[in-house]
Amino acid sequence: MPSGSLPTAPAPQESSSSKSKSFKKYQPRIAKAQPQLPAVEAFQLDSIVGGPLKEEAHQVVTQLLNVTSNFQNDLRLEIRHKLSIEQRIQFKNIEIAKLANSLNKSISHKHKKLVRALTSTSVASEGSHEPPNMIDSEINDLLRSSVDVSERITRIASSLAKIDKIVNSPSDQLGNSRAESKNKYPHVYRIVRRTD
Repeated sequence: MPSGSLPTAPAPQESSSSKSKSFKKYQPRIAKAQPQLPAVEAFQLDSIVGGPLKEEAHQVVTQLLNVTSNFQNDLRLEIRHKLSIEQRIQFKNIEIAKLANSLNKSISHKHKKLVRALTSTSVASEGSHEPPNMIDSEINDLLRSSVDVSERITRIASSLAKIDKIVNSPSDQLGNSRAESKNKYPHVYRIVRRTD
């Protein structure tokens, strides 16, 4: 050390205890009582739905029941509508069958009358002469009846075609040559096809 100079004090060194205090200042403080995780059962769906989400779960169930009820009501209405259409078609089919039966009887009756008239004419021509007016009137009656029958069949066929267009899709309509109903109802198919 040179003379006249004061002795310098050594630089203060931090003690190990002060270092640990400064580090502790930045360390995280964790509480001694740590939160506990819930039990495994608390994570099951019925615990979640029955606990915190009870009201929402009840609303979902109510809405699902409403949707189901509305669907059933719509389905019932649709079934009733389809049944009423089917019933109307059945009534039309019965009406057509009765009309066809009466037409067959009428045609058969007229045919027998015509045969009788022709045979009586041939017998009369061989023997005594009957006036030909009777045969002419019978033929005229037969022609009028056949025209009337033809008009009725045409009207029924056009009604059938209208009903068919309302009830069936275009691919299933009687007018379509590929329709399944063509094989089911061949006579009706021919009549409807003629009116088109």
